[in-house]
Amino acid sequence: MASKCINKRYTKDGPWGGDGGHTEWQVMLSNEGVNPYRITKIVVTYTLDWGCVVALTFTYDDYLNKKQHDVKVGGQTPGHDIEYIINKFGSVEFKGVYGKYNNCTVITALAFGDNPFTLGSGGTPFPPYPSSGGTIFPPYPLVGKIEGFFGKFGDYIDSIGVILSPKF
Repeated sequence: MASKCINKRYTKDGPWGGDGGHTEWQVMLSNEGVNPYRITKIVVTYTLDWGCVVALTFTYDDYLNKKQHDVKVGGQTPGHDIEYIINKFGSVEFKGVYGKYNNCTVITALAFGDNPFTLGSGGTPFPPYPSSGGTIFPPYPLVGKIEGFFGKFGDYIDSIGVILSPKF
């Protein structure tokens, strides 16, 4: 996938994964406007058999570090949660795998953190759990700072991409 300029400040890269999913989603990591906030935690929910990613939950805190709200994207199937704490500087890296699950191409593994190859709570290796093959993404180094994520979902997270700004 090539980068696509969405305005003078941001570009989108991706999405990676399948072309299914009936609902588009987008979240930004922070907002420096009148009521500033930032994402402090990302929870990845997997199916009970660890086959694919069902949902993502983003926790936002305000400038006083008080929890404000959660934003959940994805399906409603119960599963296992893996929690990733985002550092106070708001920088985040990620790696993922997409592949087949129930005859659909979906996101089968995701991890977030400061080091894309040892991501997860307590240095959980990437990917956090074995999947049945698949393609690791992004397939090249991202150019810029991750400012947000976008994609599509149905019963599972079908695809995910990043919203980037230039690194200064």
